[in-house]
Amino acid sequence: MMATAHPAYAMQRRVGGLGRLPDEAADPAFWEQLLIGVIVLSWLLTIVIDFRAALTLLWAIGLGAATIGLRYPRLGLLGIGILCSLHGFAAPLLLQGGLWRWNTVNYLLLLVALLFWPYLLRVGRSQSHVLLAFILLLGVEILLSADVQNGIQHVFSVVAVFGLLIYFRRGARAPDDWHWLALVTGVLAAAGTGAFLLQQGKLPVINRNAWSYVSLTALFALSLAFGVTGGVKRRGMALTLLATINALWVFLSGSRGAILTAVVCLGFILSQMRLRRALFFGCIAALVSVVVLSQFTTLRDNAVGRLGLLANPTESLTRRTSGRFDLVFGAWQMFKDHPLGVGTGGFSASWEDYLADPRAAEGSAGFKRTHPHLAAHSAWAKVLAENGLPGILLLCAYVFSFTLSGWRTHSRDLLRLGLTVTAALAVAWVSTEFWNPGLWMLAAGASVLLDRDSAAGLRG
Repeated sequence: MMATAHPAYAMQRRVGGLGRLPDEAADPAFWEQLLIGVIVLSWLLTIVIDFRAALTLLWAIGLGAATIGLRYPRLGLLGIGILCSLHGFAAPLLLQGGLWRWNTVNYLLLLVALLFWPYLLRVGRSQSHVLLAFILLLGVEILLSADVQNGIQHVFSVVAVFGLLIYFRRGARAPDDWHWLALVTGVLAAAGTGAFLLQQGKLPVINRNAWSYVSLTALFALSLAFGVTGGVKRRGMALTLLATINALWVFLSGSRGAILTAVVCLGFILSQMRLRRALFFGCIAALVSVVVLSQFTTLRDNAVGRLGLLANPTESLTRRTSGRFDLVFGAWQMFKDHPLGVGTGGFSASWEDYLADPRAAEGSAGFKRTHPHLAAHSAWAKVLAENGLPGILLLCAYVFSFTLSGWRTHSRDLLRLGLTVTAALAVAWVSTEFWNPGLWMLAAGASVLLDRDSAAGLRG
C-alpha cells in the first residue's frame, strides 16, 4: 500500500531533518478533539453571552496554540488555522486600532519566518522564488509611494505567506494532519458564522466581504484536505457536510467575489469524489441547503438579488459592480500615466488626483462621486496601479505557478489542485486585496503539497 501512496501523502513523509518533536499526547488526535470540543462549547455559550466574548476566547486559544506550535508543530498548525479562519471576525471586532490593527497574525508569521528561514529554502521553490521577487519589488517601490505607512502594511500582508509555509512544512506531515486542520477550521467557521448571524443585530456592522472569509477560509482548508489523498474516505461525511454548511454561509453573505471563489473550491471537492459519492453529497447538500436557507430568508433574498444585479445587462457597470468598475478604470489610468507604478501603498493618495481629472468622466457616471481615500478593493487593480508592469507580471507568474507545479508532478489529483488554487487566487483577488490570511493559507498549503522535488523523489 505504501508504494502506491498518493504523491501528496508520500511527500508528507519526506521531511528531512524536521523529525516530529516528542508526542503531544498519547492519543494522536488529542489536541484536535479537545479543540473541537472547546470550539463548539464556546459558540454554544453565545446563546447567553456576547459573541465577542467567545470570539476573544477562541482568538486567544488560537494565538496560544500557534505560539506553542514553535515547539509542537502539529498543534501550531491547528492554531494558525484558527487564527486565519477567525480573522474576518477578529479584525473588525477585536483588532480595532493602534499598532496591532489588522496585523497581529502577520507579526507572528513574520517572526516565525525569521526564526525558521532555512526551511523556506526546501519547500515550494517555484512559488517562493517568484513571491520573493514580488516582495522585493513592493519594498523598493515603497520609496515612490505617497503613503509609506500604507505601503508597509501592504508588504506585511504578503510576507505572511512565508510564516504559513513554515507552519505547513513542520506541522502537516501526514493525511491526518490535513484532515484535522480541515475539521477544526470547518467546525470553527460553520458554528461561528451561525452564532454571528444569530447575534448580528447586537454587534457592530461588519462588511460582508470580511465575515464571508471566515467560512471561505474553512473551504480552503477542506479543499487542501481533499487534495492530499485524491479524495477523502475516512471522515469524508463530516468534511463534506462542513463544506456544504460553510458554502451556504458564504452564499448568505452576499459577497459575490467570495461566492465565486467558493464555487471554485466546491468544484474541486466534487472533482475529487467518485460519481456515486458526488451524487450522494449533492443530495445531502440540497437537503441541508433547504433547511438553512429557510431560516435566513432576508439574507437569502439579498444574496440572490446581488447576484441578479451582477448579471443584469440593463444596469450600468458601476451599479452592477458596486463601484468596482470605477476603481479598475482609475487603476488603468494610473498605470497608463505611470507604467512602473505610483508606488506601493499609493493608490488611495493617487485616487484623489483622479477624482479631479477630466478623464474620470470617461469611466462611468459614478466615478467622480466615489469617496476619496478609497482602497482599490482588488489586488489586481492595486498592483497594476502601484507597481505597474513589473508588479502585474510577477503577480501573474505567482498565480499561475501553482498550475505549473501541479503539471510537473505528473499527478492528476495534484494538477487539479494546482488549477484550483490558480483559479481561486485569480477570482478572489478581483474583489479583495492581500489583507486576509485565509488566501495565503491556501497558497502556502498548496505550495507544500505541490513541492516538485519532494513529490518526484518519492514517486520514484
